[in-house]
Amino acid sequence: MSDSVVVTVQDCAYQVTVTTRWTDASRKHTALIEQAQLTKDSPGHFTGTTPVSWIIRESAAVNGCPVHSVIPTSQADLTAVLGKDGQQLMVDVTYQPLQLVWHTYRSDDCTQGSEIDSTNTAARLTFGVGANGGSGKLPQTLTVPGYGVFTSKANVTVTRVPRP
Repeated sequence: MSDSVVVTVQDCAYQVTVTTRWTDASRKHTALIEQAQLTKDSPGHFTGTTPVSWIIRESAAVNGCPVHSVIPTSQADLTAVLGKDGQQLMVDVTYQPLQLVWHTYRSDDCTQGSEIDSTNTAARLTFGVGANGGSGKLPQTLTVPGYGVFTSKANVTVTRVPRP
């Protein structure tokens, strides 16, 4: 009689979720990447491109007008490399600039006033997690021309998912 062991090897991919919230003197900025797919394109190497959903709103009502908000999108490019020992996954998230169109509002009747266009840039994130995934918080800056550079914490989660 012989004993046997059944071993199942799963070909896995990863999903990445990142949420960051920044506040400047007049607006709140939120960037959301939800379950971005990282697909294996060579042994130990994964890539993906995903939309970034932004929510940008005034911190408070101005001149008695309702709070103004916009929900634009941009893109992020993701790469990940599994270490040779198969224990550590290094992940890189590169945000493409957000082309933001923002309007001021007239104080006398709260209608749209002038248009303010800006190119806002969230800093690149590079971090490591175990091969089975993980989560944590990382510092991340947002550059908003004319307003400054703002720092916050990015909440990141990497989930290992079996491929069908």
